[in-house]
Amino acid sequence: MDHKSTKLLVASPPQNPFISVEGNDPLHYYITERLGVLAFPTKGQEGVYRTWIAEVCHLLKEKHGSGYTIFNLSERRRDLSQLNPKQVFEVGWPSNLAPMLTHLFTLLHALNTCLSKPRHLVLLHCKSHWGRLALTLAGYLHWIGASSDASIIRNHLEHTLVHTLLPSQCRCIQHLCSYITGSLKLTENSLYIHHIILHNPPDFDGNGGCRPFIKIYAAMKPIYTSGVYLVKTSKMATLALFPPVCLTGDILIKCYHRNTNGSGRQSREVIFAAQFHVSSVKGQSTILNKSELDQACFDHRFSNHSRVELIFSATEQRPVLSHNTMVPVENIRDPVLRWDSYENFGNPSNESGSRVSQTGVAEQDRSPKSDDIDNLVDSVSRVPKSHPTETKFPVKTVRIEDQPTVFQSLEQINSTPVTQIGNIIS
Repeated sequence: MDHKSTKLLVASPPQNPFISVEGNDPLHYYITERLGVLAFPTKGQEGVYRTWIAEVCHLLKEKHGSGYTIFNLSERRRDLSQLNPKQVFEVGWPSNLAPMLTHLFTLLHALNTCLSKPRHLVLLHCKSHWGRLALTLAGYLHWIGASSDASIIRNHLEHTLVHTLLPSQCRCIQHLCSYITGSLKLTENSLYIHHIILHNPPDFDGNGGCRPFIKIYAAMKPIYTSGVYLVKTSKMATLALFPPVCLTGDILIKCYHRNTNGSGRQSREVIFAAQFHVSSVKGQSTILNKSELDQACFDHRFSNHSRVELIFSATEQRPVLSHNTMVPVENIRDPVLRWDSYENFGNPSNESGSRVSQTGVAEQDRSPKSDDIDNLVDSVSRVPKSHPTETKFPVKTVRIEDQPTVFQSLEQINSTPVTQIGNIIS
């Protein structure tokens, strides 16, 4: 691809339904007249990205002046914000995950606010792992309901991006849809998780078993790390959590295999991951089939009959199981167990494309905050309709860690119809 060509500006989405994951070229295209995509593939080279994004931003300024906003769905980057000092809105979250629901609500409101203003252009920027792009578009479809652009966006999703969604990202969209229709009431009630039962565990050690350990995150911050369990069966293995873990709000459960290859190298690999909101849990047992588990859904080491069962209760009292399949656990001091996956996600990567570290503490909270949205809504409202290319659009590229979210509480979300959520901000 000639990255200096004006072919970067194309009028319609790619026709190949698998170009988003199979292709190696960056893409800049428009889904609708005022909703576009800036997408860079996972396999793309960092130097190509920097050249490409600089040329795209130059073309955007030439054609639209300051009358556009870039929603960055990926990690924060200095080069992107420097090229667009007043047009970048940071709403990203870690790749291969779903955002917190309050994060998603705020993102969708801001997106709808920008697109509701005449002649203003919105571009969704996603660097690698384009499930974030698919989730945003799917969420926006539910958010706006029937509209002139809805069928166009839906067609683009179905033919180009829907296959990039992971099970937890699909579950996030289901939560959003259930909330909009009133079938899901978000609460701050807590549940205790006591056991994780592996039905037909996968073979990760080559001997028909695995050495799993569990990490649990609440609001993307680690709250629990287990020891290493010794699973030597292909039928059923119960992992008991000691002590029971209190869960509230948005939860991520990740199960890793602790590799023991004899080389002395410390390593682990994901067995499965699952995200959900505690308010969606019904009853004491939740079963997730292979197709509902991130990573496991395309791992041949899981049989089609494999599933994970989560055992909850409203109190710390451990429920009595009908079977005795608990496996032993080693509570050892192992640095591999303490690695967290999202350190410094809120910090911008430098121009050389440094990666987020895989060790250390949990990521910074990057949920969009009220001051950011206030700036966005106020500035878009001031855009003159007659001269879109001459307008100023003072949306800062900001760190969004220290201020409260737009939605101060779940009660505020639950008591506000989706069509009136803008009143909270404007």
